[in-house]
Amino acid sequence: MAMKSEQVHAFLACTSRFERIMSEFPIEIRKGDVDAYEKHLESNRLRNDPKLTATAIRYFNLCSEEFFLHREDVIPDGVWEKWSLSIRHMFRAKWLRDKWQEVQNEYSSYPEFRQFMEGLIESL
Repeated sequence: MAMKSEQVHAFLACTSRFERIMSEFPIEIRKGDVDAYEKHLESNRLRNDPKLTATAIRYFNLCSEEFFLHREDVIPDGVWEKWSLSIRHMFRAKWLRDKWQEVQNEYSSYPEFRQFMEGLIESL
């Protein structure tokens, strides 16, 4: 099934933001080498780096917007399935799960998204 124009626009906007956010994460994360990045964080004491926290928050904001767009049928199921798998993949990183725990109250006005994130983390 072909995507509608609003779906294409939302898809392109989200993927563009995703690319910008990912470019701010260290290369180990972008390559999926979670273990190497965990060691890098510990050895360089970057776990509480404000820039890394800000990038994580931008990532969580994007995830919440993608979640919303899917619930509103703007993002098709097939696209959401791939995106949610990507979110799950990112959350293999303990530091990202820790960041979520630190900031999850920022999403108290969106309990459905918080439940999604908590379920995702519990499934790991």
